[in-house]
Amino acid sequence: MLDFIFAVEDPVAWHEENLRRHPHHYSFLGWLGPAALTAVADRLGAGVYFNTLVPWQPHQLIKYGVVRLAALQQDLLHWTSLYCAGRMHKPVATLRQHAAVAAAQQHNLAAALRVALLLLPPRFGTLDLLHAICAISYSGDVRMGLAEDSHKVPRIVSGSLEGLRGLYAPPLAAAQDRWRVLQPAAGAGGDAWVCQQAQEQLQAVGRALAAAEPQRRQRLLRHAIHAIVGASSRRQAVSGLLTAGLAKSARYGWAKLRKAWR
Repeated sequence: MLDFIFAVEDPVAWHEENLRRHPHHYSFLGWLGPAALTAVADRLGAGVYFNTLVPWQPHQLIKYGVVRLAALQQDLLHWTSLYCAGRMHKPVATLRQHAAVAAAQQHNLAAALRVALLLLPPRFGTLDLLHAICAISYSGDVRMGLAEDSHKVPRIVSGSLEGLRGLYAPPLAAAQDRWRVLQPAAGAGGDAWVCQQAQEQLQAVGRALAAAEPQRRQRLLRHAIHAIVGASSRRQAVSGLLTAGLAKSARYGWAKLRKAWR
C-alpha cells in the first residue's frame, strides 16, 4: 500500500471538495462534514486525517493523510508530535516543492542528526547512526511490539540505505565542520565515526541537556522523545478507529499483525 500525506492551507475546504468528488473514501464521519473531519484530526488525532485502503489502480491500494500546512511546518521545526516530522526523517518523494516546508525539513533533519549523535556512544558506525535516526519516531509508539513490525527500523535502514546516506550527507557534512564529528581515515574502513559532543551541539537541544552528565543526558532525551511520540501515537490510534471505521480498521490492523508476526 502506498502512503501519501497532503499538506494543505485549508483542510476544511480541501475535505469539502474531496467529499464531493470521493465520498466513498470516508468512513461514517464523512456525513458530519468537513469541519468535523478537521476537528477530529486537530483535537483528537495528531493533526493528520487519514483515509485508508482506498483503491487507486488495479491491485493497488493507497492510504492518504491530510494535514494543515502550518501544523506540518510546526512539527518539522519544533517536533510538536513527531508524527509527520518522524516520517520525514526517512526518504520521501516530494510531489510538489514548497520553499518554507523544504527549509523546515532541513531543520528537521539536522535536529534528528543532533539527537542521534547524543544518543550514540562516542564511537559508532554509519549503520548505527542511521538506525538511531530512524528509531526516533518509533520510541514510545504504542503500536511497536503489537500491531507494528518490531524489526521495522532495521528493515527501513537496510531497505533505504542509499537514500538515507544521501538524505543525511548535507547535515552530516555540517556536523563534521561545526560539531567535531570525525571520520578516521586509517583503519576504519570508511565506516567508523568519532563524535566529540561539542557544547554548541548540546545547546541546540536544550540547556538542561547541555548541563547534564552524559548518561543522564541520554535518559532525559529518550524520555522526552518517548513522551512526544507516545502521546501522538495514542491520539492517532484513537482517531484512526474513527476515520477508517470498524471494518477498515480491523482489516488494516490484521494486515499489520500478520506482517509483524512474520
